[in-house]
Amino acid sequence: MSQSNCVTPQLGLRTATVAIAWMIGVYLLHGQYAERTVAPGMPGVTPAMFSSMLVLGSWYGITAWACWLCTAVPRTFPRLLLRGAAWLIGSYLLDQHQGNEQWLKFMINLGGMLITQSVLFFLLSIPGWKVGGSGRDFETRQFGIGDILLATTGVSVLLGMAIRFQTPIDAEAYWLVLAGLWLLFPLLSACACTAALHRAMFRRVFFLTIGALLVLVGAVGGAACERALAGLSDTDGTRFAVRYGTIMLGNLTVMFLLSLTGRWDARPASRAESQDRGSQETSVASPAEKD
Repeated sequence: MSQSNCVTPQLGLRTATVAIAWMIGVYLLHGQYAERTVAPGMPGVTPAMFSSMLVLGSWYGITAWACWLCTAVPRTFPRLLLRGAAWLIGSYLLDQHQGNEQWLKFMINLGGMLITQSVLFFLLSIPGWKVGGSGRDFETRQFGIGDILLATTGVSVLLGMAIRFQTPIDAEAYWLVLAGLWLLFPLLSACACTAALHRAMFRRVFFLTIGALLVLVGAVGGAACERALAGLSDTDGTRFAVRYGTIMLGNLTVMFLLSLTGRWDARPASRAESQDRGSQETSVASPAEKD
């Protein structure tokens, strides 16, 4: 995908407002349905579970977006620090939401997803963010030394934590499923970002449809893995399908909305750049007309 096919998102008031309003909204939704019981026609599935998993998926999406937003920082070391802070804070908030005191588990989950996302976004030429006039030049197709250090440091830290982590099920099956999620979530984010930022309407609809299909595939696949590994009943399988699907839907929605608002915030800058280019072309053409 060519870089010029996508709008470069810009952080502005609308983007920040949507990010805050989304998280407030899903928490209010969770509190509203917390006392209700079972959803009609879906045994074992409660409205509280819907909203709780939506909050969980939203935290994944917000953290993924925060690390993507760090592309606006031109220097490698500050960018590394900010991404590390987003990773740690996101892992902590996920753990607090679940209340199961497994911070290391969420650090590993998020760490793999964020590393995969960084590499995937680079390979797909998804543009980085800009804050005002700042931002990195993403026209290059080669990794710099700073990017290589970021990737190797992240992988080393992730492997070190994985060695210390005690898996709740068979280790081979656990890491295999988790590796699939490390790829699936960044693919969802890439589809959402491309659907929001691409200049061609057909491509935007296409990538949004692919993202929705990935949510469906992830929900069915996640439930199938849970049934195979834990011997769940059909009712439990349905419940896990809804859980996985809602988490992925939350991630997809957050990335799409924040990318879309980043596109809207970039419109004034794009108009100004177009006017500047037009005035420069006019000033260059004027001497030729006089001659």
